[in-house]
Amino acid sequence: MRKALYMAALVASRHNPVIKEFYQRLRLAGKPAKVALTACMRKLLVILNAMLKNRTYWNPQLPLAAWQKRQSLHLRRTVLEGAAGKITSRRPGKCDINKR
Repeated sequence: MRKALYMAALVASRHNPVIKEFYQRLRLAGKPAKVALTACMRKLLVILNAMLKNRTYWNPQLPLAAWQKRQSLHLRRTVLEGAAGKITSRRPGKCDINKR
């Protein structure tokens, strides 16, 4: 099972926009490549389990729509907070404008 998930996560981290963004976010947060890939494996496993539970087929539009919605909300929030001079991050040292 681990080998199949590894290869699926490896391909998804390069070609699936949702998993790719998740992988890149983890790498930017300082996670090693293997740790980020293992997290992608788990994410794929959770998606597969949900598909089995709900008896649904893979629909590439569902995670893509959620990803696009998250991106637009993030962009909107960044623009609004940037205009107000309040850009801060939950992680210290990332993009704190109001540092003193």
